[in-house]
Amino acid sequence: MIKFKKNIKMDPVHRELLKSNFVELSKVINLKQIVPFLLEKRIFTEHMMEDVLAERTEVDQKHKLLLDLPRRGPDAFEKFVEILLETGHYNAALILEPNFKNDSSISQLSTFNNFTGGLDMSVREIGHTQPDNQGINQLRVKPATRWREGSDQIIDVVEAFSKKPEHEHVDSCVVIILSHGEYDIVYGTDAEEIRIEKILDCFNNESCPLLQGKPKMFFFQACRGKNYDIGVSKYNQPDAKPSRHGGTAEIPYTAETVIRRLPTWTDMVISYSTVAGYISLRNNIFGSWYCQALTSVLMNHAHDVELSHMLLKVDKIVKERVTDCGEKQATETLYRGWSNKLYFNPGLYK
Repeated sequence: MIKFKKNIKMDPVHRELLKSNFVELSKVINLKQIVPFLLEKRIFTEHMMEDVLAERTEVDQKHKLLLDLPRRGPDAFEKFVEILLETGHYNAALILEPNFKNDSSISQLSTFNNFTGGLDMSVREIGHTQPDNQGINQLRVKPATRWREGSDQIIDVVEAFSKKPEHEHVDSCVVIILSHGEYDIVYGTDAEEIRIEKILDCFNNESCPLLQGKPKMFFFQACRGKNYDIGVSKYNQPDAKPSRHGGTAEIPYTAETVIRRLPTWTDMVISYSTVAGYISLRNNIFGSWYCQALTSVLMNHAHDVELSHMLLKVDKIVKERVTDCGEKQATETLYRGWSNKLYFNPGLYK
C-alpha cells in the first residue's frame, strides 16, 4: 500500500518573504500583542512558545519566532498575516502582503498607524521595564506615595459597587476576582481572608434591589484548597441506577400566605476556576488555565452561544490540559435561581 504524506511545509514564496523581510519585521512586531493569537490559532504550542520566550532578549525572541515560523505548516503564513491585522500591525502586514495597499480601509489604518505611532508604540511606552546597554530588561518599580493596608478595602469596594444607582439602568452585572484562596475564601494583598459568601451577599435581592431580576455573573480565579488533581484511570462499568427517595412533604398554605415575593437568591451564576479543595493551575508564562480558556471562549463564541454552554466549553478546555507532572484540573459552576439563557450579543447593543 502506498501512503501519501500530507504536505506540511510552508509555500516557498511565503518562506522567502519571511526570510527577506526578517530584519524589518523584527523591528515592527510586538510580541506581547501577538503571542496570545499565535497560541489561539495553534501556530505554536505553549511549549514551543516557552522556548521562544526563553531567549535572553526581546530581539532574540523575535528572531527565534520568525525563524521557527516557516516550519509551522502550510497555513502558518496566512494565519500570521491575519494576526498582524487583528493586532494593528498594519505596516508589518503590508510588508508580507503588499496587495493590501489596494484595500482602502487597510491603507487608511496604515496611514493612521504611521501618524500616531500605532499600537506597537503604545505598548513600548507603558514603561514597566527599561532595557540597559546590553538589551536586558531591568525592572523599574514606581514607589508608593502613601501606606495602604487592610483587606476590608475589598469589601468596601464591592459594597460600594453593589450600591451604585446606575444599576437601575443596566441589564446585567459581572464581577471578576483574581487572587489566592482556599475552599470558601479569597485573600487580600495583606493575606487577610475574605469569605466569598460575604462578597456574594452584597448582590442578592435583599442587599441589591436594583439588580433584582438581572443576571449577576461571578468569576473566581483562585485556589480552593491545597490538593493537586493527578487524575484517575478510566474504567468501564455499567451505568449506575438512579436511587428512589420517599415522597415529599407538602407545605400547607392559605390565601393569605400566597404573596408575590422573590427568593433571596436568584439570577446568579458563580464560576470557579477549580473544584472545591483543589489547586488552581497556571502556566508560568501564560498564566491561569481558567482565564486563558474563559477569555478564548468569550472572544470566539459570545456572539452566538449562551453563557452556560460557553462555561461548558471552558470546562472542556481546562479538563483537556495536563502539567508535566500529570496534574489535571476541572472547573465548577454554581447556579442560584438561574433559569434563563443569557446571550451577550457583542456589538449589537446600543
